[in-house]
Amino acid sequence: MMLTTTLDITNQQSVAIIGGGGKTTLMLKLAREYKAIGKKVLATTSTHIFTPEDDDEFCYITPTSLAEVDYTKDNRIPIAGYSVTRTKSKGLGEDYFHASEEVYDTIVYEADGARRLPIKLHADYEPVIWSHTGCCIIVLGLSALGQPAQDICHRFHLSPKFVENPCHPIDYQDFEDIIMEHIACTHMEKQDIRIILNQADTVAEKTQLNGLVSTIEGRGYHIIATSLLTQLD
Repeated sequence: MMLTTTLDITNQQSVAIIGGGGKTTLMLKLAREYKAIGKKVLATTSTHIFTPEDDDEFCYITPTSLAEVDYTKDNRIPIAGYSVTRTKSKGLGEDYFHASEEVYDTIVYEADGARRLPIKLHADYEPVIWSHTGCCIIVLGLSALGQPAQDICHRFHLSPKFVENPCHPIDYQDFEDIIMEHIACTHMEKQDIRIILNQADTVAEKTQLNGLVSTIEGRGYHIIATSLLTQLD
């Protein structure tokens, strides 16, 4: 089953992705799925991403005019951004985002940075979720379990617990706390939030994982545990 169906986001016009541990993988997968069901889709970021390379599915586009926001060409999915270094790009500003809403059926964008780490905490200016965004997907990487906070949590210093013990091994209670921190940062309603616990293939014993999923579901949130890489087409 496609993730757009599993997450019940098939008809969303704009989807923000925050957290760590698989945001770009998820963005590209969702873009493929939306295209497969006939949606005209754009991928981008409201912060920064690693500059993608053109291939048979995606093309990297640098917008130059608000009057021309249809970046689709060669039947490939456009990823819109502006190169700031050899490997990093910043994404569309909110003005281009809203102009693009008039052209695209769906816009999927990363709204967070995690320095390629599986989990993170948020500074007061994060995440960058544009107005009118219909859904926010929170992603956390389960490969963080058992690892020292200072090594696998971006902005670990924002947690008093982690500051007191930077070598604290991440556990399921930490995941629960971080999920709730992410939810608070979105400033969105429950029905507009989805949560993905990625890298479930790294968890050998699933009892505690299932317990975490049940706890978050019990609070009224849509949450799944999966392995995004194994779902790639």
